[in-house]
Amino acid sequence: MQNTLKLTAQKKSDPEGYITLTLKFHKEARNWVGECQELGTSTYNRSIYELKKQLIELVCLQLDALEDVGEAQKFFKDNGIEFHLKKPTVGTIEIPLNEKTDTFFATLLQRIPAGRC
Repeated sequence: MQNTLKLTAQKKSDPEGYITLTLKFHKEARNWVGECQELGTSTYNRSIYELKKQLIELVCLQLDALEDVGEAQKFFKDNGIEFHLKKPTVGTIEIPLNEKTDTFFATLLQRIPAGRC
């Protein structure tokens, strides 16, 4: 199941677009902590799989809230989040990490309404 933002206020003729966000996951004691680097949204869970689902849901809720108050465009601009009308190609980014570290990154390509951005 893919998380998407609510589109109820969007006209059917409005196109959709995409933003790319960076998710960082790291281990703290017995829990995993996840954070969206661009939004600052974070949460924790013992299960990395549940954590990822939970973090994506929270990111969608935060983006919905920005849309609801009409601040999405300003927030994106202020935080260097680029809006794409076409689905961008997300390549693989290799980040050298110590073999013993419990930190890794993931890319989230999120579809959002273009009419308000």
